[in-house]
Amino acid sequence: MEAIRDQRPLWALPDTLCPMPYATSGSIELYHETTGADLRGTVVMIAGLGNQLVHHPPAWIHGFTDAGFRVVTFDNRDVGLSTYFDDHPIDVRMVFAQLVQGMAVSLPYQMQDMARDTLAVLDAVGVDRAHLVGVSMGGMIAQTVAFTVPERVASLTSIMSTTGDPGVGQASPDIQNVMLQAPTADREEAIERTLDVVSITWGRHYDEARARRMAEIAYDRAHHPEGAARQLAAVLADGDRTERLRAVTASTLVLHGEDDPFVSVTGGEATADAISGARLVTIPTMGHDLPPALMDDLHAHVLEHLG
Repeated sequence: MEAIRDQRPLWALPDTLCPMPYATSGSIELYHETTGADLRGTVVMIAGLGNQLVHHPPAWIHGFTDAGFRVVTFDNRDVGLSTYFDDHPIDVRMVFAQLVQGMAVSLPYQMQDMARDTLAVLDAVGVDRAHLVGVSMGGMIAQTVAFTVPERVASLTSIMSTTGDPGVGQASPDIQNVMLQAPTADREEAIERTLDVVSITWGRHYDEARARRMAEIAYDRAHHPEGAARQLAAVLADGDRTERLRAVTASTLVLHGEDDPFVSVTGGEATADAISGARLVTIPTMGHDLPPALMDDLHAHVLEHLG
């Protein structure tokens, strides 16, 4: 499958004489960026559902580069500047209903494919072992890499994520209703919908100006909500990873906001319980976000973990 590049904005092509930084995973391409010098190792940040690499707050990245780590970020498949799967339309409600009934579902990719994408990015930047820092769905992908190819994982940090057990980590009903709205291509409507979601998920640290700025950047870079639907289908189909997580041998930190309404803190607790020796840190007042007010504390926890 060829990457759909004709939908990529011209500002994302700074120099047509310079090859774009793409990693190849099977037949698809993954856009990635590298920041900082590898003085203490490489941190690979894996983004959440529907999020592009621009959703990693710059201050979050700089905390690691300032500490001597090289940071690699990338667009997961089906979002941003990576390959889209638009020839595979998905009805998430139907997929969910089929899974509940125990029926087989046909999906263009699975969580294991997204884990292999992470390995492809590692190969592209020439890194044998990296510290994986995954947020939300990115935490699920990082978990999958950790129990599938432990030799490539220097450490695992799973943030605001869960095990896939339907009994834990569930979103509140109001968020589920907003998330399942039909996508729109209209810029202003799409941005307002994003604000509707994050005004709930970010909780008490919600900042409309910050949220709007992030939504505008993401929309103008590569608006592609259909990809998020397929990613969500892959998350649902992956099921409960609890038993698989028992095979994780990497040093593991689990971070979770105590006020997270999108992935409840029970998801983080279950993740830490499933991984032998994992350390759980819950953050008071934190929702489903990496807010500036808590950035120093978050950096401190993760940098201590990285050693």
